[in-house]
Amino acid sequence: MPKVSVIIVNYNAGDWLARSAQSLAAQTMADFECFIIDNGSTDGSIAALPDLDDRFKVIELGENTGFATANNIGAAKASGDWIALLNPDAFARPDWLETLLAETARAPKITMG
Repeated sequence: MPKVSVIIVNYNAGDWLARSAQSLAAQTMADFECFIIDNGSTDGSIAALPDLDDRFKVIELGENTGFATANNIGAAKASGDWIALLNPDAFARPDWLETLLAETARAPKITMG
């Protein structure tokens, strides 16, 4: 079971999606899974994703279900201790997940941030 389940909701994010996924793949803390939930994109952003390892799962919904519904679909599939959301136009620093987990240890009574 991974420590963190990361959810990226995509809707026509273009090249940003590939860059966001690559930033996640380069994390110093590798104990995560990632669900890329595509809301019916028509811009080729899913096809333009680089080859990603088995931690990444792409789920194509075929229609735009909205941001919240797509995140809920990803959360339902998540098996990590924590869920982290990453927008497709955000690029995680290499220590993003490591820092996130370090903070959860510092404040164990926090369950959501």
